[in-house]
Amino acid sequence: MKAFISSVRPLMGAGGLVLGHAAALAIGLVLMIAGIGMGVTIVLLPLGIATGITGLFIFLWGLLGFAPWEHDRPASPEQRIQP
Repeated sequence: MKAFISSVRPLMGAGGLVLGHAAALAIGLVLMIAGIGMGVTIVLLPLGIATGITGLFIFLWGLLGFAPWEHDRPASPEQRIQP
């Protein structure tokens, strides 16, 4: 039973990472579209610019979260391989 628990945890952790970054991609895209929509009107132009830039940063964070260098590090000292 112990082997089952230890083999499921990394899968759940990876699934959580993918889900979190996929949500960031979706939220960032929605904010960028809303910023463009608000930027069309002169009254909401300052708010639209701020919303669009915030959406862009969230979207880029979601994209860069899938980078391989972020997930190569061991999570704890116990997981490091000793030479």
